[in-house]
Amino acid sequence: MSKRLSENSSETSKKSRNFEIRNAVDLKVAVRPGFGTEGNRFRIKTNNFRILTLPKGNLYHYKFVISTPIKVKTHLAFKIFSYMGLQNYFGGTQVVFDGNSSIYSSQTLPIGNEDEEKIDVTLPAEGRMRSKNFMVIIQKVAQIDLQSVKDYMNGTCLFTSEVQTCLSVLNTILNYKPRNTYLIVKNGIFPENFDRPRYLGNGIELKQGYCQSIRPGIEQLIVNVDVCAACFYPACSLLQFVSMVLKKNIDNLRRGITDSEKRQLEYILKEVKIRVNHRGEHQPRFKIERLSSQATDYLMFRNEKEGRDVSVVDYFVQQYNRQLEFRCLPCVVVKKSNFIPIEVCEVLPGQKFEKSIDDKLKADIIKFTCIKPQERFRTIEKGIESFFKYKEDENLNDFGIQIDSRMIEIEARLLKPPIVAYDKKSQDPEFQPRFGRWNLMNKFFPSIRPLENWSILMLTRDPVQMVEKFARELMKTLNERGMPVNTFPKIIPENLQGDIEKGLVIAIDKAQVNKNIPVQIILVFIPRKASQPYGRIKQLSDTVLGIPTQCIVSDRLRKSGDKGLLSNLALKINAKLGGRNCSLRGDQLDSVTKVPVK
Repeated sequence: MSKRLSENSSETSKKSRNFEIRNAVDLKVAVRPGFGTEGNRFRIKTNNFRILTLPKGNLYHYKFVISTPIKVKTHLAFKIFSYMGLQNYFGGTQVVFDGNSSIYSSQTLPIGNEDEEKIDVTLPAEGRMRSKNFMVIIQKVAQIDLQSVKDYMNGTCLFTSEVQTCLSVLNTILNYKPRNTYLIVKNGIFPENFDRPRYLGNGIELKQGYCQSIRPGIEQLIVNVDVCAACFYPACSLLQFVSMVLKKNIDNLRRGITDSEKRQLEYILKEVKIRVNHRGEHQPRFKIERLSSQATDYLMFRNEKEGRDVSVVDYFVQQYNRQLEFRCLPCVVVKKSNFIPIEVCEVLPGQKFEKSIDDKLKADIIKFTCIKPQERFRTIEKGIESFFKYKEDENLNDFGIQIDSRMIEIEARLLKPPIVAYDKKSQDPEFQPRFGRWNLMNKFFPSIRPLENWSILMLTRDPVQMVEKFARELMKTLNERGMPVNTFPKIIPENLQGDIEKGLVIAIDKAQVNKNIPVQIILVFIPRKASQPYGRIKQLSDTVLGIPTQCIVSDRLRKSGDKGLLSNLALKINAKLGGRNCSLRGDQLDSVTKVPVK
């Protein structure tokens, strides 16, 4: 036995022993002493739905393997499984498929006396697709007893692997029909007629969908339903898509595109699936590999039938009687280096955008998906009525699962906000916030640190005078909060393409005014809060240089008179210097401190 194998075996053995010890200990879950009583009581709706009945008997788990040299894609596996169900391969028993390699049934399947059966399945021809044979292997795995999840809900057992298995199986049954009916992205479903997608720019649109899952509640199982979102390529003509990405009118594309536009377009288009519309009813589908190096007008290829080279433009005239209008655009290149003009292509629907998304688009996604609770609840109710339709789901019915279509109502309590305390010199040093916010005007921090050693590093091309004005306004705000600022900061202009670490080192050196104390903080102006340079700045300041930094997006420079912005910066700076921005009134902590910790 090799040394590495021996070490691995030893490590596995240790892990196994630890696992056995943990499971051998008689764990006792702390009993909750009671429920809260303070606050105004009222009823609220939740995005949870009560499961009324569960399957009465055991469920049966089988392994479902499609024997091919290359693993079949999920959509094809679902297609084969669905066809087998229609052809009564499962003997009339309701069976669901998880999309990977497991199927579950409410009764044993007719696979003979053995625990494994091999079945030849022939998918019939469809359109121009020929019929195809597959070998499907079904293997018996285990019986699943739902008693463990019932015991867990009743509080008589801990959360074990058996409970997790039961929940996974129930979720497979719950989501089987929606996943077979609608477009799937991870755990979400995206019905085509749900809502109009929002265009984000750069050839990306945001679609909203739904996700649902079964979760354990207090003495019951519930279905949690929520809205989700994902980015897709818009289903449109490829010409229109190019126009959207490059932000150009379609007519302007007749003049062609620049090299930089071509690089941008090629990055977005790579691996996008398209179909062509110049062959009548026959519309073959392709995946884009790249763009041609030349415009369509100059592209030649070898016509094997005629034994000569021919231009793409002439070929379309001769073969399809079609004059190409956008000859200055490149062609898309698909498999076997075939050239296809952009104007005869269409982007296929339902394609998730898989490439990285910049921070601006991420911010737009967050903004679009933040909706008011009332609107979110209306959307969820629409999903239950129009898409999930629990009462009409034959899979749920056959397994004996019934779900209440009404949202669960629970009792809530509105607690009084705590009394916030500031320095005694403040106007109204103790007060109770309203609606979750309050004004810092005439408020002094209860604990401050004087600011002496600080500087400003500019990673933008903004005028230094604008930064100086911002610094003066910030100093004024800090003084108003009770923080003495004894020095005006040095301002260090540094090119964004330069060495950020070097810029920070210079800024630290310039900040050292009082040699008796360390540098306290560096303010850094950045073009935008992107992963670069923000992440690099924080990595250097926190782990390499050991000096706090406060990044400020350069757009804020134009808001130097914004009291709210300056007050928020003051809060962050004081905390990073070791100060305390506010506290709770002493008696507010009695409920925590009156009982000693043993």
